Amino acid sequence: MSDLPAFDEVHVISDIHMGGKPGFQILRETNRLANFIRWIAKQRPDGRVALILNGDVFDTLAEDIRGYVAVDEAEATVQRIMNDASFAQIWDALAEFALKEGRTLVIIIGNHDIEVAFPPVQRLILARLAGDNLPARARIEFSTAGAGYTCTVGNARIYCIHGNEVDPWNYNRYED
Repeated sequence: MSDLPAFDEVHVISDIHMGGKPGFQILRETNRLANFIRWIAKQRPDGRVALILNGDVFDTLAEDIRGYVAVDEAEATVQRIMNDASFAQIWDALAEFALKEGRTLVIIIGNHDIEVAFPPVQRLILARLAGDNLPARARIEFSTAGAGYTCTVGNARIYCIHGNEVDPWNYNRYED
C-alpha cells in the first residue's frame, strides 16, 4: 500500500505565467483557462480529482522587481498579480475548485515564481483561494523544494516536475 496521495483523475497545467503589466502579459486566454478549470472541477463528482499547477503559475520576472527573485517585494508582487483584473476569473475558478469536496489543488514551484516557496506568499494564496475555510485550505498543497509532486491514479504513479530542475540554464539552486 502506497502512502502517496491517490486520485481518480489528475489534470496538469503548466506555465500559466500570470503577471506583468497590461500589454506585457503572456497569458491572454483567461476566460478559456477559467472555463477549463471549472470543467475539471465537475469531473467525477463523487471521485477524487487533482489539479496540478506545474510551475510558473506566476511570472514575477515580468513584474517590476529588483533582481531575479522578489525577496523583499514577494508579498506585494504576488498580491498585485492576484488583484489584477486580467486574472480575476482564473483565481475565482481556482477558488471554486478548492472549495469543492474531493478536489485537491497542487501548486509546484517553477523558475518564474520562486516566491511561491515563501510561507507569507503561500498564506496569501491560501487566503485568496480558501479564505478561512479550513477544509478548503487543506485541499491546497504546495511543492516548493524542487522535488516535484508524486501521486497515483489507479496503479499508475504520476510524477510532475516543472522541468527547470533538469535544465542547466534554468535550474533553481534550492540549496542556496
